[in-house]
Parts: sequence; structure tokens; C-alpha cells
Amino acid sequence: LLYKGTDSILYVYGRIKADDFVSYRAITFWTSCDDNATEIASSIFSGEDEEPRVHLDPDQETVRQCSLLHDVDRDFCDDLETIDNKENAGAVVIHQNEMS
Repeated sequence: LLYKGTDSILYVYGRIKADDFVSYRAITFWTSCDDNATEIASSIFSGEDEEPRVHLDPDQETVRQCSLLHDVDRDFCDDLETIDNKENAGAVVIHQNEMS
């Protein structure tokens, strides 16, 4: 689930199958799934009240993660505002840990 807030702020929520529980998995956005795709600019909020939240579900197999990103590329944000349900604006990469 992706929600665009004001300006270039995105709220990202997802449920991830987790073989090994990690505290947080980095999320990046890319122009496509192609080999020549480029990363779309964004930054994760940090600070006591803004850290990403991760919760291991009772099934012990899935994790729910909430993240708040800022300085997201303006063109990408504009695409998200006008996207139709059969289109795509890019690709989401969920990394193995908080760094890569």
C-alpha cells in the first residue's frame, strides 16, 4: 500500500513474508523492473517518532512494515497522483535489511 501525502512525502505499508525476522527492510523505488532501470530519489525519515515500524505477525511468518519517505522525486509523485489501476509508475524493491 502506498499513499502520497503532501508535497513529496510517501507513506508505505506492506506485509512481507519473512523467513528471518529483521528489524527493518529498506525500500527503494525504481523506474521499472528492467536491467537498465534507475533508482527514483527518496529518503527515509529518521528520528524518535519517525522511525519505520515493524511488527512480527502472530503467524510468525509475516512482518508488517510502515515507513515514511520524504524528498521523493517530483515526477514520480505526479505519476502516482494520476495513475490508473492498470498502469504502473515504477517498481518497488524490498531489500534484505535496512541498508541494502
